Amino acid sequence: MQTSASSQPAHDLSAATEQPLGGGRPGREKSRLLWADVARGIGIILVVYAHAIRGLVQHQGAAPGWALWQDRVIYTFHMPLFFVLAGLFLWPSLERGRKAFLKDRSLTVLYPYFLWSLAIGVLQMIARPFVNSPVSSADLVAIPWWPIEQFWFLYALFTLQIIALLIFPRRLLLVAAAIVLPFVPTLFASAPYVLVTLTWLPFLVLGLLLSPALGKVAGAGRSRIALLAAAGWLLFAGVVALGPGVEDPMFFYAAGSIGAAATLLSAMLVREGRAATGLAWLGAGSMAIFVMHSAASAGIRALIGMAWPGTSFAVQLLATFAAGMLFPALVYWQAKRLGVLTWLGLGRDRPRASATPAKAVLA
Repeated sequence: MQTSASSQPAHDLSAATEQPLGGGRPGREKSRLLWADVARGIGIILVVYAHAIRGLVQHQGAAPGWALWQDRVIYTFHMPLFFVLAGLFLWPSLERGRKAFLKDRSLTVLYPYFLWSLAIGVLQMIARPFVNSPVSSADLVAIPWWPIEQFWFLYALFTLQIIALLIFPRRLLLVAAAIVLPFVPTLFASAPYVLVTLTWLPFLVLGLLLSPALGKVAGAGRSRIALLAAAGWLLFAGVVALGPGVEDPMFFYAAGSIGAAATLLSAMLVREGRAATGLAWLGAGSMAIFVMHSAASAGIRALIGMAWPGTSFAVQLLATFAAGMLFPALVYWQAKRLGVLTWLGLGRDRPRASATPAKAVLA
């Protein structure tokens, strides 16, 4: 059962990611929770698009200026957005108990990490002549301490959530850790990846700190939210235009935080209709899209390269982006229909409805 924002604490936004997101037109109360999945849907679109650009750049060795500009802009905030989203629901999840939290994160983050790292890694070994970054057997053995491909995100997310679990319930100590720990990797000439993940901790904690305010803003009028979103994007544009790039730590955290916040505010404006339903559905299926999109895009890229070698960059980008979105979305839809999401590490399957007709109707 979905709970409206007005009937729960302002900081408790966890229902936005736990409820099914099917058809229907969400009302005003439901829209206060829908925006988190809409934001996740926007984020996964940006991830697939940006990776499609980089895949083509790496394959061809060059790209039009507009593609490089888009790459720079998207990479300043699309992954910070996902860490901020995880932070929004961190404290309510921890409050349910350490054991329950660890069990849940092992199932929804750690299990997909190992399952899909191995699956995609083996696939890349088989298709070695057609991939940009071939994977070796040594890379697969090193997965427990050094992630491959895009799976660094799941590795980092699980690591940071374990840190939060160890620190809970000392919220101020977690904030202090987010200020200090990102500098630890710089003390090592070649830092282990588990330390590299600490650079993302500030975004997770930012989501935790923003949670109460965002819970209140989501219930405000659309005009007020639109004004805040516009201000956020203008500030983001100024920082990106004047900033040195993501290599600079101050720019990395400033641009990432502002861009993530502006995206969340923009998502709050998508409250009803097909856009809201579609983006929320993509958000709910973002794990499936995330783990499979690179393989799908690479397959289409290789096919175009063999069959139509003179295809323009723009057409290849459109084709690889479409493949990266559509194929995983189809797998997610089928897995959800068959009730095997959990087994495939793509989310949680809904409990089956009761066999009692009256209860089934009421459900």
